[in-house]
Amino acid sequence: MKEYEKIAGLFYEKAAERVKQKVTESGLKHTEIYPPDHKQISRIINNNRQKNNPYLISNAVLKSFYIDEGGDHIPCGLVEKLDFESVKEVLWGSDKEIESYIHELFNLLWEEVCVQEHQIDAELYLSDYIPYAKYSTYWDLLFNNNTSGILHVSPADDEAKKVVLTAISTFGIYEDTVIELIDPARKEALLFLYSKCHEDFLSKFLEFANNTDSYHSLNKTIKNVLVNGIFIPLLEKHKPDASSLGLRVRNLIKEDLSYSAALIFNTQIDNPKYRHQLIRASSEYICKLEKIQRQQVNFLSPCYP
Repeated sequence: MKEYEKIAGLFYEKAAERVKQKVTESGLKHTEIYPPDHKQISRIINNNRQKNNPYLISNAVLKSFYIDEGGDHIPCGLVEKLDFESVKEVLWGSDKEIESYIHELFNLLWEEVCVQEHQIDAELYLSDYIPYAKYSTYWDLLFNNNTSGILHVSPADDEAKKVVLTAISTFGIYEDTVIELIDPARKEALLFLYSKCHEDFLSKFLEFANNTDSYHSLNKTIKNVLVNGIFIPLLEKHKPDASSLGLRVRNLIKEDLSYSAALIFNTQIDNPKYRHQLIRASSEYICKLEKIQRQQVNFLSPCYP
């Protein structure tokens, strides 16, 4: 499979749909739209890429001309015959249509760049969202093979699970809850990230659409321009930093609440009373941070699709 084929496939599919709609509305025969090779029209509306149209829509089909019997140059092609406003509208859609699929495109790019290729630390970005920061950290405490060190205890192997479960219950959350809620929290975390990026992303992609007038070598264009030139710099711009509420929560769980197991098992640690007070204060602080972020999410809600 070609690199970024899923993303290219999204563009091909939507282009095929919009050309098919225009052909139907026009009532024109395929030979009237592109006389030099009317079969190209059929391949486009059926999203059928072959050797002679590997990128679905060739530059010639977009905008061209043919010489009639009288020797005159007659304009033809999708832009001329199907009432598209521009090449940009054929390939990428109107601004309104782009707005309708920009979220889907963002998710595809995230899946390719961050999940499949690991070019970006996905966990860092998702942990900016407090519910995911909580559940993913608890997940590590529950299922990570090195939980004993994280929990500041050194139990025998057959006691490790008991220690972790006891500590998690002390945090006010249980194993089944973590298992049930981590995936929904991950989806919400990605939506939270999108809500912060979408204006910049939409603006950059509209600029890309206005400046990219060909599907030729589309996969390379996606890689060089859309991924490396737009998407990765966009994520770097919105990278969570020290002000991230989610990252604060993740660190509080690891650094403070993780001492719960040591206190329960009476493990010798420095200043146990201090640790107990710190756990209580951190727990209250986490609740306050989550409330603050919920207000932020409500503020951003008009940006959500």
